[in-house]
Amino acid sequence: MSPQELTQYIKAEAKSLGFDVCGIARAERVPQEISDALAHWVSEGKNGEMHYMERNSDKRPMLYHRWGGLGSHRYPIGFSGDTIITWESLEYQPEFTATSANVNYGYWGHDLGGHMQRGQIPTDPQLYTRWLQYGVFSPLFKTHCTSSEIIERRIWTFDDHYEYMKDAFELRYALTPYIYDAARQTYDTGVSLCRPMYYSHPEKQEAYDYKEQYMFGDNILVATVCQPVDTLTGTAKRDVWFPAGNDWYDMAHLQMIKGGSKKTLEYTIAENCWFVKAGAILPLAQEGIQSLQEKTNALRIYVAPGKGRSTYRHYEDDGVSQAYETDYAVTEIIKNASASGCTVTIGARQGSYKGIDHQRDLTIVLGGLDSKPASAKMGAENLEITYDQQTKEASVKLPLLQADSQVSVVIRY
Repeated sequence: MSPQELTQYIKAEAKSLGFDVCGIARAERVPQEISDALAHWVSEGKNGEMHYMERNSDKRPMLYHRWGGLGSHRYPIGFSGDTIITWESLEYQPEFTATSANVNYGYWGHDLGGHMQRGQIPTDPQLYTRWLQYGVFSPLFKTHCTSSEIIERRIWTFDDHYEYMKDAFELRYALTPYIYDAARQTYDTGVSLCRPMYYSHPEKQEAYDYKEQYMFGDNILVATVCQPVDTLTGTAKRDVWFPAGNDWYDMAHLQMIKGGSKKTLEYTIAENCWFVKAGAILPLAQEGIQSLQEKTNALRIYVAPGKGRSTYRHYEDDGVSQAYETDYAVTEIIKNASASGCTVTIGARQGSYKGIDHQRDLTIVLGGLDSKPASAKMGAENLEITYDQQTKEASVKLPLLQADSQVSVVIRY
């Protein structure tokens, strides 16, 4: 069978079977002309498979493609290719990913942990942990590697680092509502989820000099730890620049850091280096979430410490169909905080989509508190408060509510 005949055969079989996700990666044993023809068929042109899936199914098609140069990212979600497993590779990826926003390549990622090893060096669990911690704050979160007896990606095989690795997975799952909101923002504005610091601070030289830090959405600053821990202190150092205009809450050390400052911070292998704008709101998934495929009306509303007023626009759609262009819902969340307390107002949901849940299961989480608040009220109703001294977080569980009604919760310290 000639390459042309084989290409036509694969196209016919794929269309007859139908599929929701298509991945393209160059294989050494496949003739280049076949690989190129299939890549063009899947991703380009009015007769391409991407358009075929759009026309013949209500589901959102997804293409997953190796990086193929500028222009290849028009349709696919991408990955960068085969990286060497070194600390230097990890150090390069934050800047590489964030600056890709400059060419609108905003939804792509890497093989977390690296792809291939030079020499017979077994997997370093510390390096793998740091790579996973970085991956939490990248558009794609996926582990992968070449076929090798010395490279391991199953986190449960690392007894001494398993809990730290699992924490990275759990944090990623918790952040999915925030990430989905940022994905919609990217769709609407073209501003990528990961973005260089100079997007917000173009006149500041530090925005160009601190290459391993970036913004993850509007409210999270990330600075990847890119070196092993010191054998004496058990920590790794990370230089971070904190832009002026607001303070920043250190989610690892649970302390507020003044905006307009530079710090050298130290992190154990258990700690991830990320910060939330003072007073900002983050929508989080329900605690203990196990699956992203199951729709839920549960939402945690995390409020970072910080006085004053903050607003947030939370987005929802059905998660699977192409109707997201017109069929979606948004909820405005407003926080007003002072030295004596905090009021969180969840507005009435605006909009609708197929399968929408008309009730919502909400929990408000206040971060950075040194003690349990004195009270929490929704109207005249007293609400129960739970407090975790270790995380310095107070949680207020709301009763099941109708989503088309506004509600305010007043918390007194």
